Amino acid sequence: MIASLLRRKDALAGLFFAGVGLAFAMLSRDYAFGTSLDLGHGFFPRILAMLLAGLGLLLFLKSFASVSDEAIHIEWRPIFFVLASLVVFSLLLDDYGLVAAMAGLMLCSAFASPDPRVIELALLYVFLTALIGLTFAVGLDLPLPIWPR
Repeated sequence: MIASLLRRKDALAGLFFAGVGLAFAMLSRDYAFGTSLDLGHGFFPRILAMLLAGLGLLLFLKSFASVSDEAIHIEWRPIFFVLASLVVFSLLLDDYGLVAAMAGLMLCSAFASPDPRVIELALLYVFLTALIGLTFAVGLDLPLPIWPR
């Protein structure tokens, strides 16, 4: 029974969400919760953590209602290339700037798909680079290097 339940995607996702939510609720317990008029530093993290744990519990309970015994198949290619694209972005940002870091991120993450669409990728690159540059470098005035040093 338990082995068949844990092969279901909903059950595993529910357990994961509930576990992460409970872990963050425990980590945020030392922060002041505050009152409804004067919210403390721990209000937002604890509420989000409890919502995530509740969502995980609902998802786990929903897995009991499903009749299918669909086995989990993990696609490793997207996981690898999305994580690698984050590493590429973080390695390129300081020395080569946002423009090159975003190019590296987009190119590396494009390999996650078996058929990357070049036009959509180029448009997304231009849009996200402009949005991030305007938001963080201009709007928030953070020292984000846009161009290579």
